Amino acid sequence: MAIIERHFPPSVAQVYAIPKPGRDGAIEWWTTQQGQVTPFAQLSEQEQSALLQRHAQHLTQLGSLAHTLESRGMQPQAELLRGLLTPAEPATMYSVEGRLLMTWWPNKTPVAAEPASSPPTNPMRRWVWLGLIALLALVLLLALLWWWFMIRARVPVVPVAKPVAVEVAKPEPEPEPTPEPPQQWPTQVAFVLDTSAAMTRRTALSSTLRKELAKREIERIIGVLPPATETRLVRYAGKKCVADAGHGAFEASRRGELLALVRQARNEGNAPLAASLRAAAAEMDGKERDGLIFVFAGGDDSCGEDVCATAKEIHREKPRLRINLVDLTGLEKLDVCMALSTGGSAYSWGEQKSEGGGVDLSKEAERMLKP
Repeated sequence: MAIIERHFPPSVAQVYAIPKPGRDGAIEWWTTQQGQVTPFAQLSEQEQSALLQRHAQHLTQLGSLAHTLESRGMQPQAELLRGLLTPAEPATMYSVEGRLLMTWWPNKTPVAAEPASSPPTNPMRRWVWLGLIALLALVLLLALLWWWFMIRARVPVVPVAKPVAVEVAKPEPEPEPTPEPPQQWPTQVAFVLDTSAAMTRRTALSSTLRKELAKREIERIIGVLPPATETRLVRYAGKKCVADAGHGAFEASRRGELLALVRQARNEGNAPLAASLRAAAAEMDGKERDGLIFVFAGGDDSCGEDVCATAKEIHREKPRLRINLVDLTGLEKLDVCMALSTGGSAYSWGEQKSEGGGVDLSKEAERMLKP
């Protein structure tokens, strides 16, 4: 759970219910998810199919992180995650208003207490056992309170009135790279801008349109780019399931043209996210030079392609190319594997809480661009 909480938003850890003993000695399962809990067997056929699909997506997220950890030499952590990659067990699955909840942990199924036997003849022995049980219950309660406090303290959120990106997934920190020869710089930067119809919707819990958030943040990032950095732009090709031809590279003196293309983008049609990633990567080095791709997306790929597989293929061919995902839905709906599998970061949007803090994407980009 510590690994999952470190690399994913709280919604991923909340898939697993929390076991604790009940008053009658039986195991009770608790969840921090809010809403009506419905057993799998009581769902309609369509609802069951949707829940099984969410289970498969959950396992894909864990598998992607396990692969990333293994590639970084963190084999024990990767094996722990792979222990959760088990087939769906309908008897242990529940729907919390459409969200997945599971009450079974692989190889760690809590065992209910044995039925009480006849009272011991030695009163002193009985009081010793009662004391041990009370101590165990106290330790478990303190552990649950600590866990709950950590969950509440680490929820990543951002304000409604002034949305700011919040990082929701980030790989293990890498060692400081050795300074490269001057001829291998500048870093290349490409923006993949979702121009599908989904961008005309508002971000959850905010009155701001997704397309307006994307345009504003791209302008802020471009404003901090070093003069030598090459920039490119890839948009979706309207109602077709292909990426447009792409624009750039733009030198520092021509970045105004790039911003004009961003502002003039029309939002309609499908979302060929995977095709747009390939189009952006095709114009970048990624082998001898570092490169960053910032994806501003208002939804998943709607053209039937596997974005995770596409990102992994890009990483194999161009290992110095990192993909950074900016989820504009405000619901943490997009799969972060495209970022995790390439060593990039993922960000989302939501409601600011007192214990939460925002991430300035322009400063994040400035940090990533340092040699």
